[in-house]
Amino acid sequence: MSDELNNTNAGQNPAGEQEAQNNGGRQEADKPENKTFSREYVEDLREEAKKYRLKLRELEQQLEQQKQKELEEQKKYQELYEKTKKELEELKEQQELAAFNKALRDYAAKAGLRNPDDIRLANLENVKLENGELTGIDSVIEQLRKERPYLFSEQGAGDNTKGSEGSDNINPDDFSKLSPEQREALLRKAAENFKI
Repeated sequence: MSDELNNTNAGQNPAGEQEAQNNGGRQEADKPENKTFSREYVEDLREEAKKYRLKLRELEQQLEQQKQKELEEQKKYQELYEKTKKELEELKEQQELAAFNKALRDYAAKAGLRNPDDIRLANLENVKLENGELTGIDSVIEQLRKERPYLFSEQGAGDNTKGSEGSDNINPDDFSKLSPEQREALLRKAAENFKI
């Protein structure tokens, strides 16, 4: 009878047995297996890991070198930019000074100075070049005329609007428009003014 019971129980719960087997299988799968690996396999894994570590270090060094190179190039470009900016500012200052000097010489020649460079003998602190026009120059010319009248030619004194007719001060464009006879007469007259 016990055999019958066993058979009956076995026949009654075949799914239950399968469940127990499935659960038991999961429990066995969840448990870590105590497998051992051969010494050769472990050494091969270690050697492979070593190669990857070395490759990683090499790549990190290359990356660091590349970053360093980029920083050096960036520094060179920054220095070049600063140098170029400084040179540009210096050129701008030189250009402004040249324009100021030209305007000053032209005005001095028109004001009757025998030598336009003599305008440098005056105090030019308050003279400025703004939009191509000199400001503050009239008072400087007046003061220079009072202090050093010998620097001025008598015909051009105080007249800064005279053209080529009747003026000892002539600009190069007007001089080139004169006939050879007019040029010679003007040069003779200028030589007479400069005799000491």
